[in-house]
Amino acid sequence: MARIHAKARPRARQADKGHLTEVAQKTLWFFEEMVRDAETRLAAPPPSSATVFASLNTLTGDKAVQSLSRVSEERRRELSQLCREPAIARVVVVDGAGKRSTYFIARATPFRTPVGEAQVASYRSPVGRLASLPVGDELEVQGHGQTRSLEIIEKVALRPTFRFDQWDAIDSVLHAADYGPVTIASLRALLEAPQPDGNELLDAFLAEGRAEENVFDGIRRAVIAKMGLRDQPALDQFQDEIFRLDLDSQLVILGPPGAGKTTTLIKRLGLKLDLVHLGDSERRLVGATVAGLDQHPTSWLMFTPTELLKQYVQEAFAREGIAAPDVRIQTWADYRLDLARNRFSMLRTAANAGSLVLKTNCHRSHPTLSLTKQSGSATSNGTKNALFGRSCNNTLSAWRPTTTRL
Repeated sequence: MARIHAKARPRARQADKGHLTEVAQKTLWFFEEMVRDAETRLAAPPPSSATVFASLNTLTGDKAVQSLSRVSEERRRELSQLCREPAIARVVVVDGAGKRSTYFIARATPFRTPVGEAQVASYRSPVGRLASLPVGDELEVQGHGQTRSLEIIEKVALRPTFRFDQWDAIDSVLHAADYGPVTIASLRALLEAPQPDGNELLDAFLAEGRAEENVFDGIRRAVIAKMGLRDQPALDQFQDEIFRLDLDSQLVILGPPGAGKTTTLIKRLGLKLDLVHLGDSERRLVGATVAGLDQHPTSWLMFTPTELLKQYVQEAFAREGIAAPDVRIQTWADYRLDLARNRFSMLRTAANAGSLVLKTNCHRSHPTLSLTKQSGSATSNGTKNALFGRSCNNTLSAWRPTTTRL
């Protein structure tokens, strides 16, 4: 695990303006190249089964074609994500031999690397952890049969946006070894800053004022424009450790609202549903399940306490490029009723002679549910207690979870 070394940092005015301009120029050029490549790949026709398979087995052919279709759909989803968001971080590292390298970290899986002199990696890949570690920490990466230790010497958190027919990044936060954090309101504004005539004192004064408004010391907090889960392209180093735990790990995360429990869960789910980034042991584990590798991307279920939070969670899944229909995200109150009525046949309905009757009590300040057992009926106490509580006439308050289980 990487160590954190606290360092005293000077004010942002010590940041070299020429270096900031160079960072902006290289970053925006990368955006344009990455998006151009993704759009070209999207425009190409998807591979057909006739060109991919030399011959199809009549027994397994349909399964192979469905697998090809799923891979093609996932590929197009990743490319579309790259067109909207080419990168979420730019990290400069130095290895043990003193060689400097630049990595752009994307939320989606890139299909081209390197781009120019920069390497490109998905945040879900092991190298993607660079986006979560602080400047000064080291990360060991494996490649080409060897292990390299990379020390982070500069990092920029990016929020790409396409406006006025050109790419920009707003509120980029730069950390370096000897200064920072520095917030750059607009990378494009750094490149388009006017060069005043030295003889015009007023022009020079106004240009300097605009530059100070665009680059300032510290981190500018985002303005809340609507209700929803906060978009966090890269987790912090502690959340990232949970995010990358093995597939069969189980833990309970405790924390106050806004601590990032749900965000960590959503990102971890996206990672573990992505077969590309599963380890060999994890792939064997998935292959031994009922769903198998083919159905693994849809073999999950998530519960939310309310319908409103369910909508926010679905928006967060969409930002991560994860298909999250209603059947995958449900409230426990609705899901348990479906189990009791349609799966276990415990509740009496017009079409089912169940042994229990569900009554809603709306006379209290909080709506409650009551279960009444019918005379002469028999129901498994274990099943009933698991869904509705221990007492046959149990009163249930609204479910308020305080933990997140991964």
